[in-house]
Amino acid sequence: MALLSAIVPAYNCEKYLKRAIESLLATQQPGLEVLVIDDGSKDKTGALAADYAAEYPDVVRFFRHDRGNNRGAAATRNLGIRNSRGEFLCFLDGDDYVHLHRFNTSLPLLRNDSSVDAVYELTRLASEDGYPVEECFGDSAIFGLDRPVAPERLLPTLLSGPIWHANSVLIRRSFLTRTGLFCENLRTAEDCHLWYRMAALGRIVPGNFHDSVSTYCRREGSLFRPSWEARRELMRAMAMFEQWLRHADVSCLLRREIQKQIRENFETAIAEARRCGKSGVALSLAWHAFRQLPAIANDTLYWRQIIHIALSPIRTDPIRIGNCR
Repeated sequence: MALLSAIVPAYNCEKYLKRAIESLLATQQPGLEVLVIDDGSKDKTGALAADYAAEYPDVVRFFRHDRGNNRGAAATRNLGIRNSRGEFLCFLDGDDYVHLHRFNTSLPLLRNDSSVDAVYELTRLASEDGYPVEECFGDSAIFGLDRPVAPERLLPTLLSGPIWHANSVLIRRSFLTRTGLFCENLRTAEDCHLWYRMAALGRIVPGNFHDSVSTYCRREGSLFRPSWEARRELMRAMAMFEQWLRHADVSCLLRREIQKQIRENFETAIAEARRCGKSGVALSLAWHAFRQLPAIANDTLYWRQIIHIALSPIRTDPIRIGNCR
């Protein structure tokens, strides 16, 4: 069995895939297997991956969905997980890359301490050409969590906004039998949904926070930007997590704390959408909350808010320009 499986989902990554694969090979990690999964690409991504599999048959393996379909990030990563053989799993998007020290801290942590289920580390942001992203788009140089968080406070922290990137987490394979895989019903925020479950059930510890272990490249044609569509999908992921949490093996105290935080997140998102004139988004969020958060269904204040949204489709509250997207 391979010690470590690196799963590389790739969609139209012909220009970048070589960099991603070779960055993994450059770590010279013993027992590494690289699984490249083509998610129905329209360019030569699949052909390039097949070439690498032929050149490095003992290390690189190539897969694609049935009939070459495009299934999205969750299904693509899950296909890689199901075909992997490693005791430990990591991910690398096909247009990103890892640094030489990618596994220097996280792998020993997992190998030497059986109580650790996963390790998260820093991810650097860059443009597709490798320039620091703050020089290109004015963003922070670090993606998501930029400091270690104690395991017992990790879940509330993740629900408050910052997360780790898939490129910088290393997971014990057996842990995924408890948490389940990525949710294929989510086109985005599927990673957040899994990280929430991981933080609820396991011991997730920080690794190297002195230097980033991977680089997440933001491309001009596929930049992730905060948007109401992304916000709505994230809230949907939280609601689905709350449903899952009701049946999970967690303490009642933690369950109540997290349910309260998710409810407050929904109320904040609904109020912000209404203030920004996004009545359709606000109603959609309210509907998700009603269907999936039982405590809200009988809340008079919640229904008053819904009525206000329904009767105020045009923005009535003053807002500062630039607050809404």
